[in-house]
Amino acid sequence: MKLFVFLGEEPIGDVYLQFRRGRLTSTFEYAREYVVRRGAYSIDPGLPLSTGNWPVSGTLPRAFLDAAPDRWDVMAWEKTALDLAEQAGIEVPARQLLDVGGQSVLLVDRFDRTGDGQRVGYMSTLTLCAADDGDHRDYLEVAEHLAVVSAAPEKDLAQLWRRILFGLGINNTDDHLRNHGLLRTGPGWRLSPAFDLNPNPRVGAAHATSIGGVDGGVEAVTALMTAARLFGLTTAGATRVVSEVAQAVAGWRTIASRNGLRPAELPRFEAVFGAGLSWLEGVAAHTRSAGSPGSGQRP
Repeated sequence: MKLFVFLGEEPIGDVYLQFRRGRLTSTFEYAREYVVRRGAYSIDPGLPLSTGNWPVSGTLPRAFLDAAPDRWDVMAWEKTALDLAEQAGIEVPARQLLDVGGQSVLLVDRFDRTGDGQRVGYMSTLTLCAADDGDHRDYLEVAEHLAVVSAAPEKDLAQLWRRILFGLGINNTDDHLRNHGLLRTGPGWRLSPAFDLNPNPRVGAAHATSIGGVDGGVEAVTALMTAARLFGLTTAGATRVVSEVAQAVAGWRTIASRNGLRPAELPRFEAVFGAGLSWLEGVAAHTRSAGSPGSGQRP
């Protein structure tokens, strides 16, 4: 088995897994273009920066394992988030969760390649917004730029709105601009499948990208509802999306268990999923009670 390793959007090497005589071993090889790049560095003390294959102590380089494996199973929770996102009407790539030497490894299909391996043009929203790493930006700015370059702006803006809402519902706070992207298609760009979705168990943590100047909590959900028309959604259409996303998020325990997460690990995320559902359901109920007319297409 071969695993591709990326640093942001840059390929840095490959991990080769082999199962021989009942034992799983692995080796790592840096990409040649990474080795010669100015500013490149060794990603692990046991993997000197040079060409050639390096044997790995254990099944995976320490740099690829969760930095705090005794806290929570990050890969299994990411798989859970992707599964929930799919149920919430969000396009996500095909994925598979494996157990490699007692560690969860998430394999995600490359969506920037064609069936015959040809590269598909990809642009992160960091590039879309002409931003630099570490810059704080707002989803309203992302939407403004997306409306200009998208080959199907109505669909992409509505889908982006749904993704922002879902991120608030599961507390995906690491939603920086490199964690959203677009694929080149024909005359323009389209939103790529969603990726790198991870619930943060700390309630109240700020999101990397704000919405209407608000960086989390029920206030952010309210700000997103207020901005719905900027994403091409009517009040009724936005309210329906909130209900659909809430229904998907409500199944988090079932999906988490299906992905092998132990019952003892679920309470760590109880508060954050509970808060997210409360925000979504509360905003939806308030909007319905206001009796605002309108209708909208499913994004």
